[in-house]
Amino acid sequence: MGLFSIINYESLSQMSSDIKTLLDINLLLLAGVIFGFIALFFFKELPKKLLSPFMKISFLEKLLPKLIDAWENLCMFRHRIILLTFISMIIQGLTVVNFWYVVHPFAEGEFLFRYSFSIVPIGFVAIALPIAPSGLGVGHAVFHKLFGFMGVANGASLFNIYFILLLLGNLLGIIPYLLMNKSKRKSLNELEKEANL
Repeated sequence: MGLFSIINYESLSQMSSDIKTLLDINLLLLAGVIFGFIALFFFKELPKKLLSPFMKISFLEKLLPKLIDAWENLCMFRHRIILLTFISMIIQGLTVVNFWYVVHPFAEGEFLFRYSFSIVPIGFVAIALPIAPSGLGVGHAVFHKLFGFMGVANGASLFNIYFILLLLGNLLGIIPYLLMNKSKRKSLNELEKEANL
């Protein structure tokens, strides 16, 4: 998202001041990711040094050691994190391509492929917030607003198309579950219960 925001910054920022604000947020997020990777590889002790003055605050004394421990665990697997980040970028890129391919014929306005990588991920981030199941309602409002910035009038309807196809794809998972015999289904449910404990 950040890289495509740099590439499309000039043309997108001319569309509206709201899009310019979103692009600036994208660039801040990209800077945060870059800073995180630099800290992960070159400044392993940085979180400990930054958070140590706050260790004596009563409501943070249990939380901060957990955060530092999580950071140290990340540092142990930093080379894998690069590979996982690369895989994640591929998957997210394919998701954006899929979104554009499915909805662009129905757009009431011009929805160019080159802009989709700067705009659509913002909508995906918004629907990831745990407010409603699969971003239902939230996604409609966010995509309506985002596409409105680009002059596409039916952003909520475009999200509907994508949401319904995503839901139908996820429902296919019920077929193997129903074909499973009862004993396997029972052990699967027991494993699920143990995982939730």
